[in-house]
Amino acid sequence: MKQILYIAFGVFISLQVAHAQEADKKELEHFKFYQNYAIAIQNGKWGVIDDDFNFVIPPNYEKVSAFVVGSDLPIAIMNGYTWVKKNDKWAAITDKNELITPFKYDSGGEFQNGQANIEIRGKHGVLNTKGEEVIPMLYDYPVSINNDYYIVYKNGKYGYLDAKGNTMIPIQYDSAADFTDGKAQVKKDNKYYFIDKKGNCVADCDER
Repeated sequence: MKQILYIAFGVFISLQVAHAQEADKKELEHFKFYQNYAIAIQNGKWGVIDDDFNFVIPPNYEKVSAFVVGSDLPIAIMNGYTWVKKNDKWAAITDKNELITPFKYDSGGEFQNGQANIEIRGKHGVLNTKGEEVIPMLYDYPVSINNDYYIVYKNGKYGYLDAKGNTMIPIQYDSAADFTDGKAQVKKDNKYYFIDKKGNCVADCDER
């Protein structure tokens, strides 16, 4: 048993690596299994195996992303998707071994509700499961993805986009929270108050 320290999109993960044998007797290193999948390394190349030790994503890559969400274990495949690295760039791939993007991204996040954050040279956007960039990479921080809106950050300020990526509330706030019961707390000019989805102040307006 040996230990690997792996960096997955800026998060340090200390992982235990076990040894197993495939039917062809070639040595295989693999991370701990989570939900029937594990990241595996064979001959220095990374892929993903199922709990029968069959490769669902062949070991053709420099790295496979390891997600950690509420667990100390690495999640090789989340909601049917993961990211693989080749020539120092990342691409999104399905659990059926189908690439949905070219190898072009500097990082990519976990897929939640059919969308994931993407980044190139410090600019962030959002990708869907068809490989379409639904939010262009214009923003300075990972986009907060919600069911019918996004929170974006650019030039030190926050704003909101609608589900189609159009401006819902202009970028202008020092901080911006998610909407709960139709209102969200924002900060502007060192004052906190609540707005609705049209940007109108609906609570604590005297603080403005």
